[in-house]
Amino acid sequence: MEQQKMSLDTFRERVESEIVCAYRSNVYNVNFAMAYMMKDLYKIHERYLETQNCTDLQALVMAEDMFLNQLEDIAKRFQLYVKNGF
Repeated sequence: MEQQKMSLDTFRERVESEIVCAYRSNVYNVNFAMAYMMKDLYKIHERYLETQNCTDLQALVMAEDMFLNQLEDIAKRFQLYVKNGF
């Protein structure tokens, strides 16, 4: 029996709570990172839905890899965002 796939909202919530919050504690920084990555998270979620044998864990690992690869850029852009006054 095929396991039910996570919705995009559930996927986003899990990425935020299980990945992003581990690296960023400030709520504004977390929200900024999530907004910054949403287009890529959507693509990962689509791939997850389309691939029959892709597990929740594999999708979260893809999201974590993407987040870690963009971590420095997200931090720089957040600093610019704060510097320019939200």
